[in-house]
Amino acid sequence: DSVGMAHLYADREQDAFYGLGYATGEDRLDQVLTWYVAVRGELAATFGTKTPPPGDAASSNAAHGAGPLEDAVASDISARRFQLLEIARRNLSRLPPQHLRDLKAYIDGLGAYMRSHPEKTPAWAPRLEPALPLALLHLQVLEQAHACEARRAEDQRSAASAATASAPGESGGPLAGSNAWALAGARTADGGVLFESDSHGPIEAYGTIFYPYRIKAGALDFTAFAPAGSALFFFGYTPYFAWGVTEGPRYPADCYRVTVEPGSPLQFRYDGRLQTMTVVPDTIVVKDGAPVRGSFEYTHHNGVTSPVGAGEYYLMAKAHSRSEFEAALAQRDTYPANLVIGGADGSIMFIRPGRIPIRAPGVDPKRTLDGNHSTTAWRGIHSYADALKLIDPPQGYIANTNSSPDMMYPVSPMKSADYPEYFAFEPGYTNSRQQRLIELLDGRSNISVDDARSIATDETIPDARPWGAVIAAAARDQAQLVASGPPELLSVLADLTVFDGAFTKESRGALAYFELRTILRDQHADAADALCAAVAAGHGISADQQRLLIEAGVEVVKRLRELYGRTDLAWGDVHRVGRGGVDLPVGGAVSMHDASLRAFLFATDAATGKQRLIGGQRVPFLVHFTAAGAQGYAQTLYGVSDDSASPHFSDQARLASNKVLRSIPQSLAALQRDSATETVLTIEAAAMAR
Repeated sequence: DSVGMAHLYADREQDAFYGLGYATGEDRLDQVLTWYVAVRGELAATFGTKTPPPGDAASSNAAHGAGPLEDAVASDISARRFQLLEIARRNLSRLPPQHLRDLKAYIDGLGAYMRSHPEKTPAWAPRLEPALPLALLHLQVLEQAHACEARRAEDQRSAASAATASAPGESGGPLAGSNAWALAGARTADGGVLFESDSHGPIEAYGTIFYPYRIKAGALDFTAFAPAGSALFFFGYTPYFAWGVTEGPRYPADCYRVTVEPGSPLQFRYDGRLQTMTVVPDTIVVKDGAPVRGSFEYTHHNGVTSPVGAGEYYLMAKAHSRSEFEAALAQRDTYPANLVIGGADGSIMFIRPGRIPIRAPGVDPKRTLDGNHSTTAWRGIHSYADALKLIDPPQGYIANTNSSPDMMYPVSPMKSADYPEYFAFEPGYTNSRQQRLIELLDGRSNISVDDARSIATDETIPDARPWGAVIAAAARDQAQLVASGPPELLSVLADLTVFDGAFTKESRGALAYFELRTILRDQHADAADALCAAVAAGHGISADQQRLLIEAGVEVVKRLRELYGRTDLAWGDVHRVGRGGVDLPVGGAVSMHDASLRAFLFATDAATGKQRLIGGQRVPFLVHFTAAGAQGYAQTLYGVSDDSASPHFSDQARLASNKVLRSIPQSLAALQRDSATETVLTIEAAAMAR
């Protein structure tokens, strides 16, 4: 279509997946092939000790390295330790037969692109196989490794610091945040469910993470927003359902520590009986370097092999009814974070899916567990009926922004006491995004598509709003101190006084506020804590605190002068979006511990000294279930293609700058109106034979 998103039309599903593989090659060939080399655990053999950056790194906003793949040896060790490709190969037979045909065709299509474009195909391209896309997401997220990292870190904390930790448990790697919400028809202008999903995190992690596409073939009609190379239905929608994921604390895995026998480091006792670890020797071949030899040691606990599964997403994509959708979820193969769902049938749902072990009373999965005794062993796996879920709540909406489930409403129907402790509530934990969604959704009706687009791109941080009145009072009461300050102080204070908490690209108050809070945090930490608490509570502040505010305002003037040579700049003058020469103003922010719904992360651009957008909201999409069918709206930063010569390398930066979620064409006629470019692929006979 006009922004380069692939729409695959075919009579058979596998033919559309063949086209998807071909289109992925056009847009993301080097990126996807490098990830596949990583899945195979062969980065070091291919590149040496360091993986080179993506080919267009000089034109992108990524650091001039390879991000999570840069240390080739470490990446190879991790991929091999967790046997991701081997497990994916074993689990291919567990997929629905049609989905297996689809994955084979996807790999065939990618290979067809490579054969027809040898000049774009690197000499190091790996051998392709259908298990690679199946294993890719698990390499990127690597739940297993994050689980043990988090448990060991928890062991090292003091009880006091653990009690005051402000954020919930482990993150999901590159999928570290997110918003998702669904509105029942009773709350919308036309009676159709509205659904929005918005994954947060780095835009690039060895290339742009998300790749959008639509497949319409046979009985499958799905619009996907998935990690490039995965061919997965991770986020997206069908004519019947839409879904998205938000991160949250969860405990689907345990980390065991064992005490080994004296003088015998490969043996340990389990309930007094001697056990021997399984040892698998391995050698990491290193291009132009010495090989790295070692071995992996495995203990056996709970009798569980963690599957690499994607069949559940396929069944969700094929579901036409809620019973079919829930039957897919009942397999418990899904990514075990917060799943928010909206349906054309009027359903709205919140579910914490995946496999959750049944643990004995008193077992604390937040810490490493004693692996020498069966007291910590699993008692089975919770059924889908046990899962944390909320379906069609009376509030008429569901919204989660990584908050604890008990904080999703002003008065929540979900109580931590109703579930096992390890079901990962963080009672009372919320954030500014959840507070803002509640403001915008709770008790509101007649919400239109335009309203929903505004909510999806909302730039207000609620906790910033009280500061204007406090600063106005300080400027009035400390007039003499203000008069002794630099000439620009008056205008900066005036901007702060009228700042309403909205980090729009036009707002000068937003920039001054951000710098003010940064200075208070970095230069006046102790006094700033009490000041911020007083402002948040709505209490009056003391004369000393007023003077601190004015003095911090003077520092804001100095800082803006030093950084930019002037003080009359708006947020968007400093905060920019785009790559490859595209440079546009943008609103939205992460400020201190708060963020707007349109949460954006920035890094200093060494060439300009300004703040360049690198993460946060990266693939927001909105779905409206109308009487005529599902209509989608989306934005994919920075663009669909990672080829700097492509017109779609950074064309959606303009959408981000202007807060536009573009309409996704849902028919051939709509594609023609959208000035789509059509390519007809003839599938090679060898591929058809498979």
